[in-house]
Amino acid sequence: MIKSEIECKVFWMLVVIVEDLLPPEMYGNTLEGAQIAQDVLWTFVVGKQGSRFGVGKVAQWVQLMDKGGDVGVGSNGKWFRRNGRAGQAIAGGRDRMPPLSMITTQWFMTLFINVLPVETVLRVWDCFFYQGEKILMRVALTLIKIHEEQILSFTEPMEAWSFIKDMPKSIIDCHKLMQICFRPRRLNPFKTPVIAPSAPMPVQQQQQYPHPRRPSMSSVASSPYGLSRKGSKRFRTGVGSVSKEMIDRYRVVAMERRRKARSL
Repeated sequence: MIKSEIECKVFWMLVVIVEDLLPPEMYGNTLEGAQIAQDVLWTFVVGKQGSRFGVGKVAQWVQLMDKGGDVGVGSNGKWFRRNGRAGQAIAGGRDRMPPLSMITTQWFMTLFINVLPVETVLRVWDCFFYQGEKILMRVALTLIKIHEEQILSFTEPMEAWSFIKDMPKSIIDCHKLMQICFRPRRLNPFKTPVIAPSAPMPVQQQQQYPHPRRPSMSSVASSPYGLSRKGSKRFRTGVGSVSKEMIDRYRVVAMERRRKARSL
């Protein structure tokens, strides 16, 4: 009887995830919903709005890697393609990088299961049930931001692609990930210490602590992903807010582009 009740709860939880929290046709025969979600992430959120979410350099790097060729950094700090034509292999075997959507499709369709460590996945799921699809975008952006320096250090497309595929496995401290994920994009104008806003607490913790507690400055300062004691600015800001309205607006544009492409 108990097993039957648990199975029933799991079934209806799955129904809520597929029908209410995730975009339509996410698991359909054509996986069109999953493909559109990737269009929204890479074409619009990262590609066009990358600077807004603190990943503008990575967006520029991705565009160059997609064209193929040997990528380098100029004296002005900007990325450029040394040689090679877009999409063609050049001397040294540097080819066009496979689409990063091949990696992040798995992230979204599995809700980061077998992508992030188990404890981190459960923390992401807590936020997912609270905020829905937009937390998937926010976590993906945060993973890119955390590993920005390593990503930008790659000039060989396949090595970079392999690194991005494996980089979520290193996120073993789920609370530090959430601190960066929910940290505001802009520093406050009053020059007071920036503290990450509290991410949604798990239900059991909400019952134990009805008033959510904000992290202390000492805990943030000692964080490998937070403010360093030497005043490092690398993670003083997070990726900012990813609104459902923005995702829905970009989804409409992505769907229209696909409709026009099919009609050609």
